Amino acid sequence: MGLKVDRRSERRVKWNGSIQYRMLGADAYKTGIARNISDNGALLWLKEDLAVGSGLELRMESNGEQQYVYMRMVRTEETNREGYTGYGCKVDMIISEAA
Repeated sequence: MGLKVDRRSERRVKWNGSIQYRMLGADAYKTGIARNISDNGALLWLKEDLAVGSGLELRMESNGEQQYVYMRMVRTEETNREGYTGYGCKVDMIISEAA
């Protein structure tokens, strides 16, 4: 058995929380789950089929501030759990608003 090395250098937060998201250009937000958030990306579990390369906007609260995080899908998880599909995303831009 080999030793597994985590080569990621950015800080990661183990988080399993609800997020509001929408595809870029869409009006309505939908609910999904975010996990393993870092400064550069996140693993999102969503109840829809999306193509790698798709862009989306997350709306979430952090430290009392509303944040809008624009992300790009870079990979799809093979597992589909209870109607959710996992998507690996990279952060393109973060916009924060004072609460």
